[in-house]
Amino acid sequence: MTFNQITLKNLKSNIKHYVLYLFSLILSIILYFSFVTLQYTHSLNNGSSKIINQGAKVGSVFLFITIIIFLMYANHLFIKRRTREFALFELIGLTRGNILRMLAIEQITLFISTGIIGVIIGILGSKLLLSILIKLMHLHIHASIGFEVAALIQTMIMLMLAFILIMLENAIFLKRRTILSMMKDSMKRVKIHILGWEKRMRFLKKTVL
Repeated sequence: MTFNQITLKNLKSNIKHYVLYLFSLILSIILYFSFVTLQYTHSLNNGSSKIINQGAKVGSVFLFITIIIFLMYANHLFIKRRTREFALFELIGLTRGNILRMLAIEQITLFISTGIIGVIIGILGSKLLLSILIKLMHLHIHASIGFEVAALIQTMIMLMLAFILIMLENAIFLKRRTILSMMKDSMKRVKIHILGWEKRMRFLKKTVL
């Protein structure tokens, strides 16, 4: 089996674990792109509508930081669950570099797919966000929102930065662990899982009795 075949098979086997991560990533991109679109909408740069423009700038900065932290935290939890998988890959001859490359392919695939979906929905989301803000602030304005290239570029920069930091996090994670330590981490999680089920079964028995 070639490296590409292993990577594809591994991605397919882990896609079910990525579902919540994918949903969160798409939602994050939609929100961020919507705020950035409002920030670069020229019709909101004057009069009372300027408040929305300024608020969008603050919101986009807050979302930028929050999304980066969230993605790094979610990635850390996810790779910790895969320590046994990484150890097995090393046992069959893959190097740390191969594993890191595999993770990079996975992240690029996820970021590109979610980025496209997020931006497409984000175009509609920015219009919905603007209408909600106008109603909440009781403003009487008519602003037209379209596709903003600057908003797309800023969203891509955010995703590229997230990708770089995630890969750096993955590299540090793999460097600090040996095959033995990864197998031990895996066994600890299995024991914790079994203990959790035992506690639930005891609770159910007490409840029934």
